[in-house]
Amino acid sequence: MKGLLKFLSASIVTQATAAITGLLLAHWLMVDDYAIYTVMTMMTGAVMVLTKGGVNLGLNAILGRVWPDKQKAEIALKASLIVRRKIAMILLPVILVFSSWLLVENGADSLTILIMALFLVTYYIFDFQSKLHEQIIFFDNNAHKVQLIDGALSLFRLLSILVLKFTGFLNVSLSILVGVLVAGLRIVPIRKVVAQIMPQHAAAPVTQGDIQEVKSIAHRQLSLDIFMVLQAQAVLFVIAYYGDYSDTAAFGALTRIGQLFLPVTAFITAYAVPRFCQVSHQRLIRDLMLWTGLVFLIGMMLVLLSATYPDLLLLLVGDNYASYKYELLISCIYVTFNAACYCFWTLLANRGLNKYSYVQLITFPFWCLLAPLAFDLSTLSGALAFQFGIPLTLLITALMDLKKEMFTGITVKSRQ
Repeated sequence: MKGLLKFLSASIVTQATAAITGLLLAHWLMVDDYAIYTVMTMMTGAVMVLTKGGVNLGLNAILGRVWPDKQKAEIALKASLIVRRKIAMILLPVILVFSSWLLVENGADSLTILIMALFLVTYYIFDFQSKLHEQIIFFDNNAHKVQLIDGALSLFRLLSILVLKFTGFLNVSLSILVGVLVAGLRIVPIRKVVAQIMPQHAAAPVTQGDIQEVKSIAHRQLSLDIFMVLQAQAVLFVIAYYGDYSDTAAFGALTRIGQLFLPVTAFITAYAVPRFCQVSHQRLIRDLMLWTGLVFLIGMMLVLLSATYPDLLLLLVGDNYASYKYELLISCIYVTFNAACYCFWTLLANRGLNKYSYVQLITFPFWCLLAPLAFDLSTLSGALAFQFGIPLTLLITALMDLKKEMFTGITVKSRQ
């Protein structure tokens, strides 16, 4: 309980300062600059999901089986880093090309595009050095230490933005550069905590079998990761195709309000996932429903607030976006639905239950065909409604995996 309280307090500080920073940038950056900032925020997320998502699942599945054997955990971590590097060599160039197109559509010049590409590559290099490592800390029940590090760095980022603003140097490039530097500053403290948990001496070498185990889960997940990113970027694509940079900026501003939900997501990642990975088959359904229900109930509070006091939430992003009340409600409903579906799926996937990820290859294209018939994609509200296909198709794959797992469990029990 003491560790949980430490985690929650540190998480609140971390996410609150991150949200404040994003909201201040929505206030202070010009609409065209904030459109570029929104694109870069989405693309850094794409870098992390595509190069880390499936690998992280593979690592967690192995850790859930071998923990607390520190030597086997270290081997799993090293194997995961090898797999992530190979995946990044293929996918990072694709991300850079697509991000360049989005930046062009939102009015960026050639120099800005080049700078942003360098930022994305640097961000990946920094992220590679710490993100997978933090899973060791989570499994050691020290998630609050990660939050303390992230909280301090989040405060540093906020103070840096304030200094840039009041010295007259604030612009979109420097705003993004500060975020990239924070990813770099994270490396040393995270690695230091990992070294205390798992001294790196006399470790067995990584074998091809170790790599293959991570790779098999990562490759199963890769199609889903690609679709998750394509789905997220599809909204930006629709906005860029039908609208202009002001719609992109408004989409980014509404997304910032959704960041109020981040402490809940952080809690699920740091606390629910390690525990759910180790839960018995008999308790699987119960714990799955409890965690997902908790996320949904908290999300409904945000929906209720957006329906009753929209001006209060829109005040957070400034006068440029004060008229987007209806769009705000849609965005908050989406945040809640997406968070619940993602929680449901990620708990199962981190147990290695992601065998039906390929189903999204079928279901999401159907959604893309049907959505234009139901929503006016030339409007921001229509583009926001288009997003609901992302968690919906994700939920379908998770339900299929759950059904197979429960059927397998019943079959094995009957044979016994």
